[in-house]
Amino acid sequence: MFKVLGYLLVGIGLLGVVYITNYKGSYIELKGLWLVLSLGPILLGSYFLTRQGLKTSFATQEHSLAPNLHHLKETGHRVKLSLENCEVKTRSFQVESFKEDSSIAGLDALYDQNRNYQLKEVTKTYLVYKRKHDGQLQTFVSPPISQDAVSIKMYLDEKGINLYIDNANHELYYFDLP
Repeated sequence: MFKVLGYLLVGIGLLGVVYITNYKGSYIELKGLWLVLSLGPILLGSYFLTRQGLKTSFATQEHSLAPNLHHLKETGHRVKLSLENCEVKTRSFQVESFKEDSSIAGLDALYDQNRNYQLKEVTKTYLVYKRKHDGQLQTFVSPPISQDAVSIKMYLDEKGINLYIDNANHELYYFDLP
């Protein structure tokens, strides 16, 4: 829908630019103003086309991740992580959040804008695996995990977590998290 609208607006804008630049009559007095106004639909149409193109490219990247992940699991080097061969690290920070979300909260904010905020403690857990490969120390860090460190340690102790490392490019790896 936006793609068709984008092409339509760009076409209308280009027709306006071509018409104004080739106009030889005397009825339109401010040709420069009409030329600038014709550029508006071109810019708006270009925005719609670019936006649609970016959405398509992001969707393609998300769909291309699944086959690459499947290939990495089949052909990559699998390491079974346990409490003995990896570290569990945590990072905590504070985030401001709303206490309540209502019309009264908006009125309270007029009195004191810090009144409706509260500090919330957020803790993220990471797995860190280090190994020596070809004489170099390589470090693999998992994406942030929302579970606490104790739960992750229990899961590592009971079942373990698989880490898949690409044989050709060691910067490509995947933690098979629960």
